[in-house]
Amino acid sequence: MNDAEAQVMDALHRASQAQQAGEHAAALRELLFIHTDCGHDDRGANHLRGFALHEWGRLAEAYPPAREALIAARDEELRRLLAGETSSRSFGDDYDAPRWLEVASMNRALGDLASTARTFVTLVDILPEVASRFSRIALPALIAQGDFALAARFLPDPLAMADHLNAYATELPLLPAPGEAPRLAAELTGYVNDVAMAGTILAGVDRADEAATLRAAALAALTDPSLRAMAQRELDEPGTITRTLVDHQMAAEMARQP
Repeated sequence: MNDAEAQVMDALHRASQAQQAGEHAAALRELLFIHTDCGHDDRGANHLRGFALHEWGRLAEAYPPAREALIAARDEELRRLLAGETSSRSFGDDYDAPRWLEVASMNRALGDLASTARTFVTLVDILPEVASRFSRIALPALIAQGDFALAARFLPDPLAMADHLNAYATELPLLPAPGEAPRLAAELTGYVNDVAMAGTILAGVDRADEAATLRAAALAALTDPSLRAMAQRELDEPGTITRTLVDHQMAAEMARQP
């Protein structure tokens, strides 16, 4: 962990402790510090900001000034996005953090999917390239709002990821040992989520037969039988992959105990 990442994590830890102690104003100060002053030029620190937004959303539920501050921060990001400032941060490795992702993440912390859907409609009109490139961010909000017609214009293609997933399956375990990152499980979860989301969109525009065909094709595209079986279980009962991982990790930890 570099210095910038450590700075974000330390501030996040202080915010969490303050919130648990009921010191809401102190927690908000730490979260605002992360938002305005921490890790803007470091890609790793930027990834950690998602945890800070989650904590900010929790605080906003209990402390109205935190919600007001989060709305104000979201509105400023939104203003800059609609003015054409499409990157919120730029790093030295040819990677720019998309401001649209920042706006959508703030809306998620606020529980305001309707705002994400409305903003995406505007982006389609004034920044169509941004809307097309990052449409995946908006699809859950469009589905929640029942705007299946617009969502269908940006239908995800999960089958495009099947070869990548199959290659991962030859190198990585689906249920890794404790302490190892569940990379294959994470990739499989994303794949299944896209299949389910595409199916929901297709059904929403009266193309249920296509949804069923896509599901069958997505499962058939997985060459590893255990991966295919897990994908089918996840489609039938969302959350299965996470529960299986947790059960596996707990069993492995218990087996290691003397």
